[in-house]
Amino acid sequence: MLTYDVLRSFLDQEKAATGLVRLPDDFFDQVAAYFRGKADLQRDADAAKRLLLDLLEVRERKLLTAAVFAVRSGVEPDVLPEEKAFLSALREAVQTFGDKKKFLLAGGQVEVLQPVPAFLGTDLKTYGPLEPGQVVALPPQVASLLVEKGAAKPAGA
Repeated sequence: MLTYDVLRSFLDQEKAATGLVRLPDDFFDQVAAYFRGKADLQRDADAAKRLLLDLLEVRERKLLTAAVFAVRSGVEPDVLPEEKAFLSALREAVQTFGDKKKFLLAGGQVEVLQPVPAFLGTDLKTYGPLEPGQVVALPPQVASLLVEKGAAKPAGA
């Protein structure tokens, strides 16, 4: 059962640990039940809400770091069910940014993944046709479009 002291303990543990502290899977349910019981004690509820906000903000920062680590290492952190969607969205954003970094480091070169017929680029020049396995240097806007569509990937990625 969640109490003010338990909530304070969770916050202290979270602040002291470098990684995410394991909270009960039903943590958010316990929080909701706790606040239902405090409806008539506004001062106690306000203090507990401040603790909860601090705890969730510390975890939020750690989830940002965990998303970067998960993308780079493939190791998934142990998170609460309510945090999974947030972590997934963060991982996707980190992965997308990482792909863009790889593209920049590849000097604008892409490796073609699927056949691409000849097309007119944003610079009004004709490119292609392109074949799978082919590595080509393209203007950044054109290369980014092919990568976004899944027709190419940054060279060397």
